[in-house]
Amino acid sequence: MSGRLSGRPRFALTGASVIGAGLAVFQLTAGSVCPVYAVTGLPCPACGSTRAVLALLRGGFWESLRWHPLVLLLPVLAVLALCVLRFFPRPPRWWNALLTSVLVLYLAVYIARMVMYFPHTGPMTLNERGYFPRLWQLAVNFFASAP
Repeated sequence: MSGRLSGRPRFALTGASVIGAGLAVFQLTAGSVCPVYAVTGLPCPACGSTRAVLALLRGGFWESLRWHPLVLLLPVLAVLALCVLRFFPRPPRWWNALLTSVLVLYLAVYIARMVMYFPHTGPMTLNERGYFPRLWQLAVNFFASAP
C-alpha cells in the first residue's frame, strides 16, 4: 500500500479542489462565492440560505427567516430524500411532484423577494462587482466616450 489515493476518493478530492478553486476565483474577482451572483450580479433563488443556516445555528430563528424564508424546508427535504433512498427501490410517484412543488415554491418566493427587496435590501442586492454589471458599465463608458 503506497498511501496514494485512487478511484473515487481521488476523483472526489480532485473535484472538491476544482470547485474550491473556482469559488475562490469568484470571491476574489466578483466578491461572492455564489456563481450566479458573481456572474450576473443578481441574487439567485437560494440567496441568503447560507446566512440563514448560520443564523439558525446561532439560535436566531427570526433572523434566519429574514435571510431566507424557506431555510427550514431544505433540512426537512433532505431527511425525506434520505428516507426515500433508504426505503424505496425507486422513487415513488409523489416524489417528482413534491420536488416540482418545492421548485415552484422557491421561484415564487424568489420573485416576491425580488419585487419587495431588490436592489436595496440584503440579501437581495445588486452585486456591482459581478461580471455582467462590470461589462455593462464598460460598454456604457465606451459608447459614452465615443465621438
